Amino acid sequence: MLDELFKELFDANAEELIRLTLAVEGAKIVHLPMEFPVTDVKKPDKVWEVRYDDGPPQPLPTFPSENPPSEFPFFLLNIDFQAWNDRQMPLRMCDYHVRIARFARQHYKFIPRIRQAVLYVGYDDLKTPSKYRNLGLEYQFDLLNARDFSAEAFLRSDKPGVTLFAALSGYDKNDSLRHVEKVVHRLKELNLNPAQLEQYLARLLGLSRARKITMETEEIILDKTTGLPKDWILNDPLYQKCFKRGEKRGEKRAAINNARAMMAEGLSIELAMKITGLTADEILNAKI
Repeated sequence: MLDELFKELFDANAEELIRLTLAVEGAKIVHLPMEFPVTDVKKPDKVWEVRYDDGPPQPLPTFPSENPPSEFPFFLLNIDFQAWNDRQMPLRMCDYHVRIARFARQHYKFIPRIRQAVLYVGYDDLKTPSKYRNLGLEYQFDLLNARDFSAEAFLRSDKPGVTLFAALSGYDKNDSLRHVEKVVHRLKELNLNPAQLEQYLARLLGLSRARKITMETEEIILDKTTGLPKDWILNDPLYQKCFKRGEKRGEKRAAINNARAMMAEGLSIELAMKITGLTADEILNAKI
């Protein structure tokens, strides 16, 4: 749910969130819908074209070399959202860099500058590496910790989707809860209609999972907001989507457990596959 939530909020508020998190000022930002083979397990989360002039968003200039001149007024920005520490992150981002470069070579007929950043929103202390070195290869991406951001900068925004990010700032639980209270107060100041308010409170509750303060956040929301029905969160489309996905995962986990129990009782894997509808790889290797 967190990945989808961050992508949704960045899609709707890309220009302001990129300015506040990456200090990119005065640029026109256009999302690039990049397509990759369906067999790819991991793909870049979001890629934007960041342009500093008023020209068309997707030019096709011709240069004699693979790289544009240094004064060419745009670059590509790739942001990945990470909720846990991953020691393999440099390899993954390096892989993304190559894929983006290949896409750009086809799209622009040259490879522009590519900037990459990982926005860490996890609960544990940040320990993800940001560099990879191997003989002549040196690679590095920007690593940003949401805890370091200024909550006040997000709270000053007139966009509710930007305001929500204040809840991720701060280094202890008390800080986070204070910021949650301020976010609820700010959302009410923005004069949203009841449906909009419920929508953004639901997203605030979703973001609180990254700080492991979901129960406390729900208590604050119910205490500070009048007129919310007790089952208000159940009406949120994103919550419903993730809840249904969780149900499907639970059903699959139960099927895997059943198949393994059958095999432990002497049933063949072929028969267990036929009964459960699972593949041999799912029964033998799936982590549950």
